[in-house]
Amino acid sequence: MVSLRITSAELRSALAGGGRPLDAGPIDVSAARPAGVAVPIALDPEPRLYLVLRGSHLTDHAGEIAFPGGKSDAGDASLRATAAREMLEEVGVPESDVEWLGELSPIP
Repeated sequence: MVSLRITSAELRSALAGGGRPLDAGPIDVSAARPAGVAVPIALDPEPRLYLVLRGSHLTDHAGEIAFPGGKSDAGDASLRATAAREMLEEVGVPESDVEWLGELSPIP
């Protein structure tokens, strides 16, 4: 087994140049609403990426595997606040336990 070591500093550096909007390509975004999504990564003892399985009872994206996140609520100060709220609701991780390393490029 190959051991993969990566640090939060390396991830932060890799994300430092992001933030430019991406072209949505063939995806129709005309009815899209702003959403905040977290990409939760644990680094110790080995890197792990966490995903959620959306409930089959949900109206949107039922039964899909996704990153924690969702549509922005009126009370969310930013999309990062949306992602933090969703992390707590969907995974039970409070923002005080999160180290934000950067932001991915937005898609319109």
